[in-house]
Parts: sequence; C-alpha cells; structure tokens
Amino acid sequence: MPRSAAGLSSSPFRPTSALGGPELKGEILFLDIDIVIVGNMDAFFQQPGEFLIIRDWQKGDITGNSSVYRWTAGAHPDVLEYFRSNLEAVRKRHRNEQEFLTAHLSGQGRLAIGPRPGAAVLSAIA
Repeated sequence: MPRSAAGLSSSPFRPTSALGGPELKGEILFLDIDIVIVGNMDAFFQQPGEFLIIRDWQKGDITGNSSVYRWTAGAHPDVLEYFRSNLEAVRKRHRNEQEFLTAHLSGQGRLAIGPRPGAAVLSAIA
C-alpha cells in the first residue's frame, strides 16, 4: 500500500487521466502490468456488478485481487476520498489496497467477485 496519500494522485478512481490525457468514460477494465491476456475478455463485461474484482484465491474469504477489476469511470469517487481522508485508519485495518477495496465496496453492497474459476483468461507473468 502506498505510504502516503500523495502517491494516489494517479488513481484509476479519478475520472481524468493523471497524465493529462482525456477524461475516462464508460466501463473500464484495469489490469496490472504483469497480466497476460490469453483468451476472450467478454466474461469481465458480461458479469453483473457495479465493481467487479477477481477473487484472491490464496485467501479463504471474499478478498478481491486488485490485479484485475472493472468499474464505470467516475462511479466511485468516494473510494479515493475515503482512503485519503482516513489513511492511518485504513493502514491499521487493512493489510493492503485490495483488502481495503473489498471491505469498502462490499460494505456498500457494490462489490461483485468474478468471473468464476474457469472463465478466467488471464495469467500473471512469473
């Protein structure tokens, strides 16, 4: 997790590009740079849910894996605002950003986990 809120200026939760690019619009699929697409990506856009995140299969609970998530641009400005306003409390309560995202959005009833195993078309570079 970033050690300062200033490190979040390029957050994907902001509707404009941190690099001065165009405003982001529509459905967005965020992929970590070490993700390789090995098949059809339709499942990530067909599954319902306001904020869709893949499951962290190494944990036994519903924690999402923030290597891959989908949302609508500008739909969740409260996530970054809450994180910045409560940085120390978030750090104490959550091990990393994916636990924060899971807890925050799940608590609002806005989190969906998916796609289901077998539908995944991604592979992390080792």
